[in-house]
Amino acid sequence: MPTGRRNRAVSRILVAAVASLVWTVCSAAGNSSSLDLESHKFVDAAVVAIVSSWNVDELLRRASPEMLAEAELQIDINSLFDKWRPLGGLIAYAGSTGGAKIVESPEVGEMVTAEYAARAAFQNGTAEINVELVKRNGSWSILSFKVDPNLKQNHPA
Repeated sequence: MPTGRRNRAVSRILVAAVASLVWTVCSAAGNSSSLDLESHKFVDAAVVAIVSSWNVDELLRRASPEMLAEAELQIDINSLFDKWRPLGGLIAYAGSTGGAKIVESPEVGEMVTAEYAARAAFQNGTAEINVELVKRNGSWSILSFKVDPNLKQNHPA
């Protein structure tokens, strides 16, 4: 093959490779954006449902199999909620910040997760709420749910 044809062939291959890479990056960015929207919507609805009246069943209904297994073996969810209930009823939910990501691991392959931090005001204080999610079979569920309460000074824990 003459040098001119070989250079054009190499150029076409490079252009195709770059175009493929650009498409992959753009596709992943678009997918990440839609994952952020769905996970954000899920976490905001879940947090409000759970903390409005400190309802253990609302958390368990949205819990991942990993969270349920941990609850059975290691932690007493009711005693955690007993620590959070002194905050009282929800007054204002400030929303959450965070996002979703796609992670690859040799053990489980591709996994979609999300992490969010939320703030809320309650009758007797405020709290920072940290939530980790996982998406499987098209549905989000909660991997972990942690509340850092800040009770008002005049309200004992």
